[in-house]
Amino acid sequence: MKSLTVILALLLCTSCIDHQSPQEILDAAIKAHGASGFDKYLVEFDFRKKHFTIDHRKGLNEYARTYVDDSLGMVTDHVSRDSVFRRELNGEIVTVTQEEEREVEHEIESVVSFFQLPYGINAPSLSKEYVGKNIVNGQMYYKVKVLYEKRGVDHHHDTFVFWVHEDKHTVDFLGYSYQGENGTGTRFRQAVHRQKILGILFQDYINYQTSDSTVAVENLDELYETGHLERLSFIAKENIRVIR
Repeated sequence: MKSLTVILALLLCTSCIDHQSPQEILDAAIKAHGASGFDKYLVEFDFRKKHFTIDHRKGLNEYARTYVDDSLGMVTDHVSRDSVFRRELNGEIVTVTQEEEREVEHEIESVVSFFQLPYGINAPSLSKEYVGKNIVNGQMYYKVKVLYEKRGVDHHHDTFVFWVHEDKHTVDFLGYSYQGENGTGTRFRQAVHRQKILGILFQDYINYQTSDSTVAVENLDELYETGHLERLSFIAKENIRVIR
């Protein structure tokens, strides 16, 4: 009887250890990546022949994208807090349709959001769930699911899962499913080519996809481990600058 009690106590203890707080895991990831640096510095980078800037200083949430259009010239799009949008064409402010404004905002926010991960994923307003642990590439990872509610009448949710290294607390893999006007899909990304600038850890990604639309995002690591994901693209940012 005594041995049975000990066994039950050990099982309960193991269960307690494995039940992690998703908020604490994501907080640790923010710290490991130095992501709080986004609140202190202006950050710039190039992606697919377009120049992006991120400014969260003094509580701002301002993004800008600048590029050269062969027929129009120099285009700069600004998105700020509360989605206030402004377009400059060759230095002059111009108007755009609401549809184009919404499309440009989505494009900019998508690029910036991925670039600055894991910045922001521990926000109290986001729904977070610890969904277990698993070994990927021989390393143990916590898995945390985060739901982002998309603006608009359909109230769709984008589902993200972050694989956070048990010891280093870095986000080495992430998976997500999305719904939108351009369809739905599921992706899995592996972090590569890391570099640290003024304490902020930046990383590129190998982007994978699956043809199995029924697989849960949190199980994409199993497809990756067994070689059942298709490499889709390589996502790299260039000329990263962190300005004091």
